[in-house]
Amino acid sequence: MIVHGPKGEDKARVLVDCYNNVYRLSLSPSIKRSAAIIKDAYIAITPDTSILHMASAYNTPVVAIYADYKTRWPAMADVSESVVVGQKIDNISLDEFAKALKSVLARI
Repeated sequence: MIVHGPKGEDKARVLVDCYNNVYRLSLSPSIKRSAAIIKDAYIAITPDTSILHMASAYNTPVVAIYADYKTRWPAMADVSESVVVGQKIDNISLDEFAKALKSVLARI
């Protein structure tokens, strides 16, 4: 399930079209809807610290993606990994991301 803000709708639609079993929340984005989805999610993958905080609060396993690592806002779920990509999120290393995702999935 992809939870996104207004600016992420086009990218979310592309991902839904490209992959099986990937869905986009078709309701208007809201913090309450996002929290409800994160609460029951199997895993959260996010570059957004608000989603990261929700995952930490609900102890939802999470892969946090940071442009620059901010130690003030670490992932605090029992099962979590962080990927730091530098100044642009688009520069993410797929190998590093896959390693973090596999690590989280192995511990769930």
